[in-house]
Amino acid sequence: MATFSLDPVGPVSSTEFAAHGLSVLVRTVAEAAIDSWRRGKRSLAVEPNPRAQQVEVTDDELIVHLRDGRKVSTPLAWLPRLLHATPDQRREWELLGDGEGIRGPQLDEDLSGAGLLLGTLAPESQI
Repeated sequence: MATFSLDPVGPVSSTEFAAHGLSVLVRTVAEAAIDSWRRGKRSLAVEPNPRAQQVEVTDDELIVHLRDGRKVSTPLAWLPRLLHATPDQRREWELLGDGEGIRGPQLDEDLSGAGLLLGTLAPESQI
């Protein structure tokens, strides 16, 4: 888990995050800080293992809704199987484990939540 100060934005404490992952989170937190500040929050906790709760696919992107309220979107151009899938194939998704990943059974496509969050969806990072 990592805890961030929102004024100024920066990590207060961090466990389980590599330096690159923490720098990605700092950028994400900076974007979320404005909204949190308006609602009176002065700190924000981010889970190191994002959990999916819902999946949707538009004409242009895969959107994964995480349990902590974030939405992660990935261009379909990064996911060739999904880009060329039928509408029925794009609609069918299963959560893997406790939402640690997602699976498109008709596509034989498995994706990790961490890979989605960090934007590292090259084929070798798929689970």
